[in-house]
Amino acid sequence: MRAKRYLVIAAAAVAMALSVSSPAAAGGGGQSGSNGDGTGFIMSEVGSHDFTPGGHGSGCTYDIAANDWPSVYDQLNRMIDAGPIPDDLGTELDSEGHHFWTGTYEGVEHRYAYQDCPGGSNLVWLPVVTGPNLGNWAYDALLRKVPKPDPYFHPMDLGGPWLYTQVPTDYRVEDLRTYVAEASALGATVTATATPREVVFELNDVGRLIDSSGNQVTDVTCPALGSIAAYDPGNPGACSMTFLDSSSISGDSDFDYEVRVEWDVIFTGVGIPGPLPPPTTINTFTTGESVRVGEARPSS
Repeated sequence: MRAKRYLVIAAAAVAMALSVSSPAAAGGGGQSGSNGDGTGFIMSEVGSHDFTPGGHGSGCTYDIAANDWPSVYDQLNRMIDAGPIPDDLGTELDSEGHHFWTGTYEGVEHRYAYQDCPGGSNLVWLPVVTGPNLGNWAYDALLRKVPKPDPYFHPMDLGGPWLYTQVPTDYRVEDLRTYVAEASALGATVTATATPREVVFELNDVGRLIDSSGNQVTDVTCPALGSIAAYDPGNPGACSMTFLDSSSISGDSDFDYEVRVEWDVIFTGVGIPGPLPPPTTINTFTTGESVRVGEARPSS
């Protein structure tokens, strides 16, 4: 993320699409590539993790470690060998009235279980496999990997520190793409896919702004695909806006702004008992961005 940016647009250079902020913006900007589901975005896999103790396919089998008291109580002495002790430690009864230990780890219910592998047996914490449990893990992976937006502007000039009033300006977000994360346990898998839906430019300052329809606004929203489209200086797109005031009216001579990306997240699963998590969203946003805007200069 760029901490602060200064951009320049000369009125005489409206037909020029020069860019120094992003390789994707060079030569007219935009982003190419698509994934298999036809969203128009490049796909990136951000993580695939199997939460089966010992790993799925290791030849191990599992059985809840249910016993009578005091045998179940004696298992407490061995729990430290099975990894971190989960939160909310307690016991439940199986169908035969035997006790077994339960707990919550990373927001997911676990049960204390026997793990029988070709190389030996031990006790482990086994996740309860449900669509919501695996979906939460996959969603958490997306939250860690989906990036903050990195905005830039068209047209741009290499030689100065200004945007100009009365000049239609397209904003773009660098390297928007679809992100995919998977979480698996005991042969079941949930895949979470985050696809950018819309991008919002919000002016958080005293200046006036109009959108591509000529309406005075404080923010401009455009489809995410519009924010990676190739720039056409003769045809400002849905991500176009025009400043009416110079930033000299602001206290620090810059206009503060924020760019937000709203992502749609869907879940698919294989081998999942019961329902999957419902569709949800992720919102990412810039911090500390500002831009300097000068009065329009007539072309000479």
